[in-house]
Amino acid sequence: MHNDARELIHVVMEMIDGTLEHYKNDQHHAPAAWLLENWWHTLNASIKISCSTFSTPTESSQES
Repeated sequence: MHNDARELIHVVMEMIDGTLEHYKNDQHHAPAAWLLENWWHTLNASIKISCSTFSTPTESSQES
């Protein structure tokens, strides 16, 4: 897995952990819809980064 993708995943995990900590203190706490959308897009970006790492042609494969 690409380091950038791994970093994005860790950031989202930390944000989810923070939200769960808020929930422990206030069980009526709910993250805003835009926050969940941001997490979804961040995870989607990490997938694209990982996929682009494997699909990027190398110099040797371009010469073939």
